[in-house]
Amino acid sequence: MHYPYSMPLPLPSPLNKHWKLDPEVVYLNHGSYGATPLPVQAAQDRYRAHMENEPVKWFSHDLDPIIDATRASLGTFVNADPADIVFLTNVTVAVATILSNYHFNDGDEVLADTHEYQACMNNMRRATGKAGVKINSVVLPPFPIASPNEVVEAYLKGITPKTRLALISQVTSPSGLVMPLEPILKELKARNIDVIVDGAHGVGFVPLDLKRLESLGMTYYTSNAHKWL
Repeated sequence: MHYPYSMPLPLPSPLNKHWKLDPEVVYLNHGSYGATPLPVQAAQDRYRAHMENEPVKWFSHDLDPIIDATRASLGTFVNADPADIVFLTNVTVAVATILSNYHFNDGDEVLADTHEYQACMNNMRRATGKAGVKINSVVLPPFPIASPNEVVEAYLKGITPKTRLALISQVTSPSGLVMPLEPILKELKARNIDVIVDGAHGVGFVPLDLKRLESLGMTYYTSNAHKWL
């Protein structure tokens, strides 16, 4: 953020040297667009030079092994099988892709809370509108929230016998609330409800163990590598 008055800037982090960020700006919002560390920029330059040196060879021969190596590295970081990782443009595209391939039945209902990201909710409205599916809204308790149990109870109130699918943010975009994901997943799994986790602000922000989340009831996990990671 820019300071509007002649206030002293806070001391920079010793990690600041790894970015090209303006030293006169206190940059806090890696949630919208994370700045790229210098070593990552250097790697991007190497890959770009590799591609431009022989584009046909790059796309037809070199790219797939590089993508596979990247999936393996990311899989280790988030504890996921590399074969289960697919690279897409961003979480909004990923959620749209899941919903466009999800089979709804007549009378199905879906669940989403009032702090969900609007672009993903637009995708949800589009997909469910075509299928004639009802969206039930979970109203999260107002701040300050006394305990995670309040959030879990709010989700339980939104479930009906027709609930088929839920969309849950791991960290909410409009409010920065770290959701009590594990107890919510357990409750939804007990009711055979599929779950899309919008982890746009997850990777790089909170510790991730995708195999554990899957065992608790997560069906799909989406995240962005251009934010906190």
